Amino acid sequence: MCFCRSLIFLILCFVQIQLGSSADAGTIVAILGCLSRAPRLPSMDWGVIIRRCMRYEAKVTQSLSTDSDLKKGTLREECVLFAIAHANQFDSLLTFLDELSDLSRLKTLEINLQCCLLNHLADLVKVFSSSRLEKLFGDVGYHFSSLNSCEEYETYEKCLLRLSCWKGLYECLDEVPVDTSGHISHVERCMEVLFTLLPVVKSSGSVVSGDTSSVEEWSEAVRCLGKAPQGWLLDFLKVCIASLCQLFSLKTIILKCYAKLVLLGIDSY
Repeated sequence: MCFCRSLIFLILCFVQIQLGSSADAGTIVAILGCLSRAPRLPSMDWGVIIRRCMRYEAKVTQSLSTDSDLKKGTLREECVLFAIAHANQFDSLLTFLDELSDLSRLKTLEINLQCCLLNHLADLVKVFSSSRLEKLFGDVGYHFSSLNSCEEYETYEKCLLRLSCWKGLYECLDEVPVDTSGHISHVERCMEVLFTLLPVVKSSGSVVSGDTSSVEEWSEAVRCLGKAPQGWLLDFLKVCIASLCQLFSLKTIILKCYAKLVLLGIDSY
């Protein structure tokens, strides 16, 4: 579907909605996906359009049949991806992302949307100002530091969020040269928080729970840590004698020792 046709179809969908008719959700998802790949878009109030699509999601999911290929949240996630793709061109989309990634709003979003934003931290780095990035990473760090005590999330949901964040942080380290980046210190602080939330390992080297999600989490963590600035990593994984006397840091010490083994290739996860 070419970009011009996609734009026309999107306008027609909104005309249908305005007239009280229902537009096919799958069509809107496909249109937004196509427009996300467009190099540039015509000047329109895309912020308003995307917000309408977000609100339309609730109405759409209620009418979906049980055998529909379109999962709940797909349209809203496509809206976020569209905004990320064109936020550098339209201030209204940048404002939309700014509001979504604010901690008060972020923690109320569906898990798939939170994961989507976390997966695309590197893209937010490219469009947010330095001061906004400082707040973004501060919010992310605080969100995860309080996640374990939060009863609103299931265990697997917490794991999904941590996985997405490790992946997003890796992209932040991978896409921007360390010596030219001003946000690396924020990334490092987030890694420090996430590191303390990793599943504890057995003496045999396998994760305590033994499930695949824990293995995947360690895999993403090690991949990300391996991309971190070497000086910071060596200092972070250092275990001082004083900390051995503090029982509350025992888990962190175990995690650091295991991470060292994996990063050195002595053990495997």
